[in-house]
This record gives sequence, structure tokens and C-alpha cells, in this order.
Amino acid sequence: MKVSVHIGAHKTASTHLQHAMQPIVQAARENGTALLLPKELRGDRLAISKLVNAPSNNLAEQAAVSSIVEEFHGALHGCSRAVVSEENLIGISHHPEMRRQGRFYPRATGRLDRLFKFLNFEKVTIYLAVRDPAFFFVSAYSQRLMAQGYVDFETFLGDADLRQLMWSELVGRLIRMPQVERCVIWRFEDYPLQFAAIAEDMLGRDWSDQLKPSQGLVHAGLSEAAYQQLVIWDATEGTPDSKAVRDARKRFPKSTGNGAFMPFDPDFLTESADAYAHDLGYIASMNKVDLISV
Repeated sequence: MKVSVHIGAHKTASTHLQHAMQPIVQAARENGTALLLPKELRGDRLAISKLVNAPSNNLAEQAAVSSIVEEFHGALHGCSRAVVSEENLIGISHHPEMRRQGRFYPRATGRLDRLFKFLNFEKVTIYLAVRDPAFFFVSAYSQRLMAQGYVDFETFLGDADLRQLMWSELVGRLIRMPQVERCVIWRFEDYPLQFAAIAEDMLGRDWSDQLKPSQGLVHAGLSEAAYQQLVIWDATEGTPDSKAVRDARKRFPKSTGNGAFMPFDPDFLTESADAYAHDLGYIASMNKVDLISV
């Protein structure tokens, strides 16, 4: 079976791509391609999160995992190709380990190894979009606020130096996995121009030609005005919870006249962009890696 696993990363238009693929799921299945997306993978039947988490000694949890594996084998039965797209396979974007360790998704390969072994995936192509670390972590901060409530950006970031985080370190871990035959990388910044090339590589031309990308943002981050509103509420009414964060985002959406929240100054952004460009050059030279670029 030809296996493709799209792992995100978070805040790189993964949801946009998944929304584009959702309408062809049934037709693809009828023609031998099992297209598994978050709509199914985050449900009870194919709860993929239970396959990637660390093993448990709880007998009930072990029985649940066995049932999920059986359901997966049923979903893949009769198919010659499997395409799995779920960015949470490698962890969450705002986990503090990432900033403490100075590594993107430090548990990614352990989680993927468990998945591959459970599902008997032996020859896998990994798909990963990367993004300028400064902008990635600003978006991850927005996600943290919407999931857990307000904390100021400095506390969230801690002592992490984002200019030292390298996507190549994560890619290096991925391509050293024995099950990974190939790793396809693209820049989030190139995604609109490279949508067709990404879809064709992942799905094959027969299905990629049927995708109709949606317009606009699917999960918008915080505007500067929304962030300032949270600061005011924190000072006057107590720490805003996740509902208040979402309310602020809705009240002050990003728009032409209402820019995105950006805590970094231009000099830092330049340094981050330079480090990112250097890192991409190194990724392009790595074995088993194909970089889709303009």
C-alpha cells in the first residue's frame, strides 16, 4: 500500500487543505484511495490520538486501542493507497516543551513510530509545511489563548530564542525513521502558489484536479486590537478565559485596517527570516527530502 501522511505543521494552512479534500473522500474511497481526515480521525471510531499517545497499562485503554486499530484496518481494506492528514499527530503547536527544548515538536517521531507500528505502515511519505518561526510562534500563541485562556506573550515565550529553532532538526529526525522513504516539504508562505503541486504529489493527478480550495482564512489568529482588549480585560476584570479570547477575536477581527498581533520588532523579524532561509537551504540538501518551491 502506498502511504502518505500529512502532519501539518500547525498554522500552515493544514485545515484549508483538509477542507479542500473533504468533498472527495467518498469518491476516492470507491476508487481505492482511503483519504482519512480530521473529521473522522478525531471521532471515537478512528480516534487516532489514542494510537500515538504513550502506551498505557490500563486494560480498558488497551482494549480501546485494539478496537481502533481494527477499525483502521477495516477503513484501509481494499485500498491501494492511504492518505492521512492530521496535524495533531506530532503534538500541539503551543506545548511548552517546544520552547523549553528549543526543538519543533520534540515528541513527533515517537508518536509517529507508534502509529506506523499499530497500522503496519512500512513505507511512508511524510508531508510537512514549515513556516518562519517568528510567525509560527505568534500563531501558536493565539491558539494557546483560544484553547486555555489569556497569558501575556512574554510568559508564553519564556527564554526561548526562536532564531535558534530549526525545522531541519525536525526533518532530520523524520527521515531517520526506518518507515519513512521520503519527506515532502513546502513553505507555508508559498502555499497559495503551490496548492496544485502539493495536492498532486499527495493525491495523484486524478484526485488533485478535483480539489477546489476555499477562499479566505479558516482559522484566523488574533488582531492587535483583539490582543489589546485582552490586556485591558486582564487588568480590569481578571484573566480572560478561552471564551473571552474568542469573543475578542470576533469583536476585533483581522482586516485591512486592523492588523495582526505582532510582538516582534522589524530587526528581529529580519533575523528570523534570514535564519529561516538558511535552514530551508539546508533542508533542500537533505537525503530523502523533496522541497516544493516556487
